Amino acid sequence: MFGADNQFVVFNPEQVRINKPAPDVTITGFKVTNKSLLIDSLLKSNRIELGPDDNSITIEFSGLSYSGTYTIVYQLEGLDKTWMRSDKTNQAVYSYLPPGKYTFLAKSEDAEGHPSKQITRLLINVRPPFWRTWWFLGLSVFAVVGLLFWLDKLRMQKLRATESIRTRIATSLTEDMSNSLSSINISSELAKTKVDTDKERTKEYIAQISDTSNRMVQAMYDMVWSIDPKNDTMFDTIERMKSFAVETESLHNIDILFDIEEAAADLKFDMAHRYELLSVFKEAVTNIVKHADARNVQISLRLKASRFYMLVEDDGKGFDPGKASMGRGINDMKRRAEAIKASLYIESEKNTGTIVKLEMPV
Repeated sequence: MFGADNQFVVFNPEQVRINKPAPDVTITGFKVTNKSLLIDSLLKSNRIELGPDDNSITIEFSGLSYSGTYTIVYQLEGLDKTWMRSDKTNQAVYSYLPPGKYTFLAKSEDAEGHPSKQITRLLINVRPPFWRTWWFLGLSVFAVVGLLFWLDKLRMQKLRATESIRTRIATSLTEDMSNSLSSINISSELAKTKVDTDKERTKEYIAQISDTSNRMVQAMYDMVWSIDPKNDTMFDTIERMKSFAVETESLHNIDILFDIEEAAADLKFDMAHRYELLSVFKEAVTNIVKHADARNVQISLRLKASRFYMLVEDDGKGFDPGKASMGRGINDMKRRAEAIKASLYIESEKNTGTIVKLEMPV
Protein backbone atom coordinates (compact mmCIF):
# COMPACT_ATOMS: atom_id res chain seq x y z
CA MET A 1 0.00 0.00 0.00
CA PHE A 2 1.57 3.33 -1.17
CA GLY A 3 0.37 6.84 -0.10
CA ALA A 4 0.39 10.12 -2.12
CA ASP A 5 -0.80 13.75 -1.77
CA ASN A 6 -4.43 12.95 -2.26
CA GLN A 7 -4.57 9.17 -2.85
CA PHE A 8 -2.96 5.82 -2.13
CA VAL A 9 -2.33 2.70 -4.22
CA VAL A 10 -3.06 -0.82 -3.05
CA PHE A 11 -1.97 -4.03 -4.97
CA ASN A 12 -1.35 -7.73 -4.30
CA PRO A 13 2.19 -8.82 -5.44
CA GLU A 14 1.02 -12.44 -6.02
CA GLN A 15 -1.34 -11.22 -8.72
CA VAL A 16 1.41 -9.49 -10.68
CA ARG A 17 2.55 -11.54 -13.78
CA ILE A 18 5.86 -10.60 -15.35
CA ASN A 19 5.49 -13.08 -18.34
CA LYS A 20 2.59 -13.90 -20.57
CA PRO A 21 1.30 -17.50 -20.38
CA ALA A 22 3.25 -19.97 -22.55
CA PRO A 23 1.40 -20.59 -25.84
CA ASP A 24 0.34 -24.02 -27.07
CA VAL A 25 2.69 -25.61 -29.60
CA THR A 26 1.55 -26.13 -33.20
CA ILE A 27 3.18 -28.51 -35.66
CA THR A 28 4.09 -26.45 -38.71
CA GLY A 29 5.94 -28.95 -40.89
CA PHE A 30 6.78 -32.61 -41.41
CA LYS A 31 9.54 -33.96 -43.68
CA VAL A 32 10.33 -37.52 -44.69
CA THR A 33 13.85 -37.94 -46.09
CA ASN A 34 13.91 -34.14 -46.60
CA LYS A 35 10.65 -34.17 -48.56
CA SER A 36 7.89 -32.03 -47.09
CA LEU A 37 4.43 -33.52 -46.63
CA LEU A 38 1.12 -31.67 -46.58
CA ILE A 39 0.79 -30.79 -42.93
CA ASP A 40 -2.94 -30.04 -43.04
CA SER A 41 -3.76 -33.58 -44.22
CA LEU A 42 -1.47 -35.07 -41.61
CA LEU A 43 -3.00 -33.10 -38.75
CA LYS A 44 -6.52 -34.04 -39.80
CA SER A 45 -5.76 -37.74 -39.60
CA ASN A 46 -3.81 -37.27 -36.36
CA ARG A 47 -1.69 -40.23 -37.38
CA ILE A 48 1.23 -40.60 -39.77
CA GLU A 49 1.88 -43.95 -41.47
CA LEU A 50 5.43 -44.48 -42.68
CA GLY A 51 6.91 -47.31 -44.69
CA PRO A 52 9.94 -49.31 -43.55
CA ASP A 53 12.26 -47.14 -45.69
CA ASP A 54 10.60 -43.80 -44.79
CA ASN A 55 12.04 -43.66 -41.29
CA SER A 56 14.16 -40.49 -41.50
CA ILE A 57 11.91 -37.61 -40.38
CA THR A 58 12.05 -33.96 -39.37
CA ILE A 59 9.22 -32.40 -37.33
CA GLU A 60 8.87 -28.59 -37.31
CA PHE A 61 6.85 -26.79 -34.61
CA SER A 62 6.18 -23.30 -33.24
CA GLY A 63 4.36 -21.49 -30.45
CA LEU A 64 2.95 -18.99 -32.99
CA SER A 65 3.85 -16.11 -30.66
CA TYR A 66 6.27 -13.21 -31.14
CA SER A 67 7.07 -13.18 -27.44
CA GLY A 68 10.47 -14.69 -26.81
CA THR A 69 9.91 -15.41 -23.16
CA TYR A 70 9.04 -19.11 -23.68
CA THR A 71 10.88 -22.24 -24.76
CA ILE A 72 9.63 -25.44 -26.41
CA VAL A 73 10.40 -28.96 -25.19
CA TYR A 74 9.52 -32.22 -26.99
CA GLN A 75 9.70 -35.96 -26.55
CA LEU A 76 9.13 -38.97 -28.84
CA GLU A 77 7.56 -41.59 -26.63
CA GLY A 78 9.02 -44.99 -27.45
CA LEU A 79 12.44 -43.55 -28.26
CA ASP A 80 13.32 -40.50 -26.09
CA LYS A 81 13.60 -41.20 -22.39
CA THR A 82 13.40 -37.52 -21.28
CA TRP A 83 12.07 -34.21 -22.58
CA MET A 84 14.39 -32.58 -25.12
CA ARG A 85 14.79 -28.77 -25.25
CA SER A 86 14.43 -27.31 -28.73
CA ASP A 87 16.97 -24.93 -30.23
CA LYS A 88 16.19 -21.81 -32.27
CA THR A 89 15.31 -23.89 -35.36
CA ASN A 90 12.31 -25.44 -33.55
CA GLN A 91 12.90 -28.81 -35.21
CA ALA A 92 13.06 -32.39 -33.99
CA VAL A 93 15.22 -34.55 -36.24
CA TYR A 94 15.22 -38.37 -36.15
CA SER A 95 17.57 -39.92 -38.69
CA TYR A 96 16.46 -43.50 -38.14
CA LEU A 97 13.29 -44.77 -36.55
CA PRO A 98 13.05 -48.51 -35.95
CA PRO A 99 9.69 -50.10 -36.88
CA GLY A 100 7.10 -49.44 -34.21
CA LYS A 101 4.46 -47.04 -32.89
CA TYR A 102 5.51 -43.64 -31.48
CA THR A 103 3.82 -40.57 -30.01
CA PHE A 104 5.43 -37.17 -30.54
CA LEU A 105 4.76 -34.75 -27.65
CA ALA A 106 5.51 -31.02 -27.61
CA LYS A 107 4.80 -28.21 -25.10
CA SER A 108 6.13 -24.75 -24.25
CA GLU A 109 7.32 -23.33 -20.92
CA ASP A 110 7.50 -19.69 -19.79
CA ALA A 111 10.50 -18.08 -18.08
CA GLU A 112 9.36 -19.38 -14.70
CA GLY A 113 8.93 -22.97 -15.99
CA HIS A 114 5.16 -23.01 -16.17
CA PRO A 115 3.97 -25.30 -19.04
CA SER A 116 1.42 -24.47 -21.69
CA LYS A 117 -2.17 -25.53 -21.15
CA GLN A 118 -2.16 -28.20 -23.87
CA ILE A 119 0.41 -30.82 -24.90
CA THR A 120 0.51 -31.29 -28.66
CA ARG A 121 0.42 -34.95 -29.73
CA LEU A 122 1.15 -36.63 -33.06
CA LEU A 123 0.96 -40.40 -33.57
CA ILE A 124 3.60 -41.94 -35.84
CA ASN A 125 3.59 -45.55 -37.03
CA VAL A 126 6.61 -46.98 -38.85
CA ARG A 127 5.63 -50.19 -40.60
CA PRO A 128 8.15 -53.05 -40.42
CA PRO A 129 9.59 -54.64 -43.59
CA PHE A 130 7.56 -57.57 -44.89
CA TRP A 131 10.03 -60.11 -43.51
CA ARG A 132 9.37 -58.80 -39.97
CA THR A 133 5.59 -58.81 -40.19
CA TRP A 134 3.54 -61.31 -38.22
CA TRP A 135 2.06 -62.93 -41.32
CA PHE A 136 5.51 -63.47 -42.85
CA LEU A 137 6.89 -64.89 -39.61
CA GLY A 138 3.82 -67.13 -39.37
CA LEU A 139 4.30 -68.36 -42.93
CA SER A 140 8.01 -68.90 -42.25
CA VAL A 141 7.26 -71.00 -39.19
CA PHE A 142 4.63 -72.92 -41.15
CA ALA A 143 7.10 -73.44 -44.02
CA VAL A 144 9.87 -74.64 -41.66
CA VAL A 145 7.48 -77.04 -39.92
CA GLY A 146 6.26 -78.27 -43.32
CA LEU A 147 9.83 -78.72 -44.55
CA LEU A 148 10.81 -80.68 -41.44
CA PHE A 149 7.69 -82.82 -41.81
CA TRP A 150 8.48 -83.42 -45.50
CA LEU A 151 12.11 -84.32 -44.74
CA ASP A 152 10.99 -86.69 -42.00
CA LYS A 153 8.48 -88.23 -44.39
CA LEU A 154 11.21 -88.72 -47.01
CA ARG A 155 13.46 -90.25 -44.36
CA MET A 156 10.75 -92.68 -43.31
CA GLN A 157 9.97 -93.53 -46.95
CA LYS A 158 13.65 -94.19 -47.57
CA LEU A 159 13.86 -96.38 -44.48
CA ARG A 160 10.75 -98.29 -45.52
CA ALA A 161 12.07 -98.66 -49.07
CA THR A 162 15.41 -99.93 -47.78
CA GLU A 163 13.66 -102.33 -45.42
CA SER A 164 11.45 -103.54 -48.28
CA ILE A 165 14.49 -104.13 -50.48
CA ARG A 166 16.27 -106.02 -47.73
CA THR A 167 13.17 -108.12 -47.10
CA ARG A 168 12.86 -108.89 -50.81
CA ILE A 169 16.54 -109.86 -51.04
CA ALA A 170 16.26 -111.98 -47.92
CA THR A 171 13.14 -113.68 -49.32
CA SER A 172 14.86 -114.33 -52.63
CA LEU A 173 17.91 -115.69 -50.87
CA THR A 174 15.75 -117.86 -48.64
CA GLU A 175 14.03 -119.34 -51.68
CA ASP A 176 17.38 -120.01 -53.31
CA MET A 177 18.70 -121.62 -50.15
CA SER A 178 15.57 -123.73 -49.72
CA ASN A 179 15.65 -124.95 -53.31
CA SER A 180 19.37 -125.62 -53.16
CA LEU A 181 19.17 -127.49 -49.87
CA SER A 182 16.24 -129.54 -51.12
CA SER A 183 18.19 -130.41 -54.27
CA ILE A 184 21.25 -131.34 -52.19
CA ASN A 185 19.13 -133.46 -49.88
CA ILE A 186 17.47 -135.33 -52.76
CA SER A 187 20.76 -135.86 -54.60
CA SER A 188 22.47 -137.12 -51.45
CA GLU A 189 19.65 -139.59 -50.74
CA LEU A 190 19.80 -140.86 -54.31
CA ALA A 191 23.58 -141.13 -54.12
CA LYS A 192 23.33 -143.24 -50.96
CA THR A 193 20.97 -145.68 -52.66
CA LYS A 194 23.25 -146.02 -55.72
CA VAL A 195 26.66 -145.96 -54.06
CA ASP A 196 27.02 -149.75 -54.10
CA THR A 197 25.10 -150.64 -57.27
CA ASP A 198 25.71 -147.75 -59.71
CA LYS A 199 28.92 -145.84 -59.19
CA GLU A 200 28.57 -143.77 -62.36
CA ARG A 201 25.14 -142.53 -61.31
CA THR A 202 26.48 -141.85 -57.84
CA LYS A 203 29.18 -139.65 -59.37
CA GLU A 204 26.51 -137.69 -61.21
CA TYR A 205 24.60 -137.12 -57.99
CA ILE A 206 27.75 -135.98 -56.22
CA ALA A 207 28.48 -133.60 -59.10
CA GLN A 208 24.96 -132.19 -58.75
CA ILE A 209 25.51 -131.71 -55.03
CA SER A 210 28.79 -129.93 -55.70
CA ASP A 211 27.21 -127.71 -58.35
CA THR A 212 24.22 -126.85 -56.15
CA SER A 213 26.36 -126.05 -53.13
CA ASN A 214 28.60 -123.86 -55.30
CA ARG A 215 25.53 -121.98 -56.54
CA MET A 216 24.38 -121.50 -52.95
CA VAL A 217 27.77 -120.09 -51.92
CA GLN A 218 27.79 -117.77 -54.94
CA ALA A 219 24.26 -116.57 -54.13
CA MET A 220 25.26 -115.70 -50.57
CA TYR A 221 28.38 -113.92 -51.79
CA ASP A 222 26.35 -111.95 -54.36
CA MET A 223 23.86 -110.92 -51.68
CA VAL A 224 26.64 -109.58 -49.43
CA TRP A 225 28.14 -107.75 -52.42
CA SER A 226 24.82 -106.14 -53.42
CA ILE A 227 24.09 -104.86 -49.90
CA ASP A 228 27.40 -102.99 -49.75
CA PRO A 229 26.62 -99.30 -50.59
CA LYS A 230 30.07 -98.95 -52.18
CA ASN A 231 28.78 -101.04 -55.09
CA ASP A 232 25.78 -98.88 -55.97
CA THR A 233 26.92 -97.89 -59.47
CA MET A 234 26.49 -99.73 -62.74
CA PHE A 235 30.25 -99.63 -63.14
CA ASP A 236 30.66 -101.87 -60.07
CA THR A 237 28.01 -104.25 -61.38
CA ILE A 238 29.79 -104.44 -64.75
CA GLU A 239 33.08 -105.17 -63.02
CA ARG A 240 31.37 -107.96 -61.09
CA MET A 241 29.99 -109.36 -64.37
CA LYS A 242 33.41 -109.23 -65.99
CA SER A 243 34.99 -110.98 -63.03
CA PHE A 244 32.47 -113.82 -63.33
CA ALA A 245 33.07 -113.95 -67.10
CA VAL A 246 36.84 -114.28 -66.61
CA GLU A 247 36.29 -117.07 -64.10
CA THR A 248 33.95 -118.86 -66.52
CA GLU A 249 36.42 -118.52 -69.42
CA SER A 250 39.18 -120.01 -67.29
CA LEU A 251 37.09 -123.13 -66.61
CA HIS A 252 35.45 -123.62 -70.02
CA ASN A 253 36.40 -123.26 -73.66
CA ILE A 254 34.36 -120.12 -74.32
CA ASP A 255 34.93 -116.43 -75.13
CA ILE A 256 32.75 -113.77 -73.47
CA LEU A 257 32.77 -110.25 -74.93
CA PHE A 258 31.17 -107.10 -73.52
CA ASP A 259 29.57 -104.29 -75.55
CA ILE A 260 28.57 -101.52 -73.12
CA GLU A 261 27.16 -98.08 -73.87
CA GLU A 262 28.59 -95.22 -71.83
CA ALA A 263 25.10 -94.06 -70.80
CA ALA A 264 24.29 -97.51 -69.43
CA ALA A 265 27.55 -97.62 -67.49
CA ASP A 266 26.67 -94.36 -65.67
CA LEU A 267 23.41 -95.69 -64.18
CA LYS A 268 22.81 -96.22 -60.48
CA PHE A 269 20.75 -99.11 -59.13
CA ASP A 270 19.67 -99.97 -55.61
CA MET A 271 20.72 -103.18 -53.90
CA ALA A 272 17.71 -105.18 -55.13
CA HIS A 273 18.28 -104.27 -58.77
CA ARG A 274 22.01 -104.99 -58.52
CA TYR A 275 21.39 -108.39 -56.95
CA GLU A 276 18.65 -109.53 -59.33
CA LEU A 277 20.35 -108.16 -62.46
CA LEU A 278 23.61 -109.87 -61.59
CA SER A 279 21.78 -113.11 -60.82
CA VAL A 280 19.98 -113.08 -64.20
CA PHE A 281 23.28 -112.48 -65.97
CA LYS A 282 25.07 -115.30 -64.14
CA GLU A 283 22.17 -117.70 -64.69
CA ALA A 284 22.12 -116.92 -68.42
CA VAL A 285 25.88 -117.48 -68.78
CA THR A 286 25.71 -120.65 -66.69
CA ASN A 287 22.94 -122.07 -68.89
CA ILE A 288 25.02 -121.32 -72.00
CA VAL A 289 28.01 -123.13 -70.56
CA LYS A 290 25.93 -126.15 -69.52
CA HIS A 291 23.57 -126.59 -72.45
CA ALA A 292 24.44 -124.46 -75.50
CA ASP A 293 27.91 -125.79 -76.45
CA ALA A 294 28.68 -122.22 -77.55
CA ARG A 295 32.10 -120.84 -78.44
CA ASN A 296 31.27 -117.13 -78.28
CA VAL A 297 29.02 -115.09 -76.02
CA GLN A 298 28.34 -111.35 -76.28
CA ILE A 299 26.95 -109.26 -73.42
CA SER A 300 25.33 -105.96 -74.49
CA LEU A 301 24.16 -103.23 -72.14
CA ARG A 302 22.08 -100.40 -73.62
CA LEU A 303 20.09 -97.37 -72.45
CA LYS A 304 17.35 -96.13 -74.79
CA ALA A 305 14.35 -93.92 -74.05
CA SER A 306 14.68 -94.33 -70.26
CA ARG A 307 14.78 -98.11 -70.56
CA PHE A 308 17.73 -100.35 -69.74
CA TYR A 309 18.47 -103.40 -71.90
CA MET A 310 20.74 -106.36 -71.20
CA LEU A 311 21.26 -108.88 -74.01
CA VAL A 312 23.12 -112.17 -73.64
CA GLU A 313 23.73 -113.72 -77.09
CA ASP A 314 25.51 -116.98 -77.89
CA ASP A 315 26.31 -118.98 -81.05
CA GLY A 316 25.40 -122.33 -79.53
CA LYS A 317 23.10 -125.07 -80.73
CA GLY A 318 19.95 -123.30 -79.55
CA PHE A 319 16.57 -124.91 -78.91
CA ASP A 320 12.89 -124.61 -79.77
CA PRO A 321 11.25 -122.44 -77.06
CA GLY A 322 7.82 -123.73 -78.04
CA LYS A 323 8.70 -127.39 -77.49
CA ALA A 324 11.31 -127.17 -74.76
CA SER A 325 10.13 -127.28 -71.18
CA MET A 326 11.05 -124.36 -68.95
CA GLY A 327 13.76 -125.57 -66.62
CA ARG A 328 14.72 -124.25 -63.25
CA GLY A 329 17.25 -121.78 -64.69
CA ILE A 330 14.79 -120.05 -67.04
CA ASN A 331 12.05 -119.95 -64.42
CA ASP A 332 14.51 -118.50 -61.94
CA MET A 333 15.51 -115.73 -64.39
CA LYS A 334 11.86 -114.86 -65.02
CA ARG A 335 11.17 -114.70 -61.29
CA ARG A 336 14.12 -112.40 -60.70
CA ALA A 337 13.12 -110.13 -63.60
CA GLU A 338 9.61 -109.77 -62.22
CA ALA A 339 11.05 -108.84 -58.80
CA ILE A 340 12.58 -105.68 -60.29
CA LYS A 341 9.64 -104.98 -62.65
CA ALA A 342 11.61 -106.02 -65.71
CA SER A 343 10.58 -108.07 -68.74
CA LEU A 344 12.54 -111.15 -69.85
CA TYR A 345 12.47 -112.46 -73.43
CA ILE A 346 14.19 -115.57 -74.79
CA GLU A 347 14.66 -116.04 -78.54
CA SER A 348 16.29 -119.19 -79.87
CA GLU A 349 16.48 -121.43 -82.94
CA LYS A 350 18.18 -124.75 -83.36
CA ASN A 351 21.76 -124.53 -84.66
CA THR A 352 21.53 -120.70 -84.59
CA GLY A 353 21.97 -119.60 -81.00
CA THR A 354 20.00 -118.01 -78.23
CA ILE A 355 19.29 -114.42 -77.15
CA VAL A 356 18.26 -113.62 -73.61
CA LYS A 357 16.97 -110.03 -73.38
CA LEU A 358 16.08 -108.22 -70.17
CA GLU A 359 14.22 -104.87 -70.46
CA MET A 360 13.78 -102.64 -67.42
CA PRO A 361 12.53 -99.04 -66.91
CA VAL A 362 14.93 -96.63 -65.20
